[in-house]
Amino acid sequence: MSTKVPLMGSLAAAVLLALITLAGSNQGVNATHIPATSLGMAVDADVNGNTATSLGTREDCVSTTAGGTVTIDVTVEGIPAVDTKGTTEPADDTGGIIGFTFSLVFDPVPLSITSSDPVSYLLGSNAGSNVFSFDEPVPDPFEDNYFLAAAADGGLPPGATESGSGVLDRITIEVDAAAADGLYPLYLFDAVHLDAKSINRLAPALYGANIAVGSAVCAAPAPPPPGIVGDVDCTGTVNAIDALKVLRNNAGLLVAQTEPCTDVGISTVANETSPVPRHIGDVDCSGAVNAIDALKVLRKNANLPVTQTEPCDDIGT
Repeated sequence: MSTKVPLMGSLAAAVLLALITLAGSNQGVNATHIPATSLGMAVDADVNGNTATSLGTREDCVSTTAGGTVTIDVTVEGIPAVDTKGTTEPADDTGGIIGFTFSLVFDPVPLSITSSDPVSYLLGSNAGSNVFSFDEPVPDPFEDNYFLAAAADGGLPPGATESGSGVLDRITIEVDAAAADGLYPLYLFDAVHLDAKSINRLAPALYGANIAVGSAVCAAPAPPPPGIVGDVDCTGTVNAIDALKVLRNNAGLLVAQTEPCTDVGISTVANETSPVPRHIGDVDCSGAVNAIDALKVLRKNANLPVTQTEPCDDIGT
């Protein structure tokens, strides 16, 4: 059974709370679904052949006209099977998926999301599933450049816990009648799934897609441009997530990025536009990447003064 209601049981509430703790993403492009050995999420511009528990060939571009409508899937692959360790307690379970969240980034001027459905697909495919949707309302009342999707399964584990590959969310996008001909990219970021033990699992690979409007020739989307000081995951913005990733890097934890993106802590090469080489994440040009850099990213986001070792490009430039 699947329902889309604001009321939650204790399990679904716990799932949502865990999903709110986002840690980032990385991005690539691929004309086919991602390798079977790679766990990841993707935008599929062709929903034909996709079901709750199986996927057809992924398309990274779809053509339409101004005023047209397209339907895309956000898919996942490679969710490991649930292992209960021979007990009835979920505390020692591994694998599976009981919730997910991601942000779909797009240009809100020519594009608007008119519908989404995270309850009818993979997360609700097993008997006993009870899926709660926490997607943003549609059409997007905030008119910002991303759509936040999240869902949680309040069914009893392990029987209601899914695994494998399939559709997470089917989304309809409307193109404005005045939209100019061109390619409009769709990117995923902050994408995680929650496993049977209620642990956040970053998607180590993400794949975007393009909407080609009018005379534009369909092509795979180029990754967002890297290079903004403090934007350590190359999402195009500097925010608290970047500070978190600097801290994760210092703790030896996984840092996911929007590829191609130089890893945190790696030294850049001096050139005409950046005469001073620096380590990615070393926002104050001190020669080290540490918690002080994370603090300075947070101060910048709070519009507080940030001290640097000059010459040093300002955070956000």
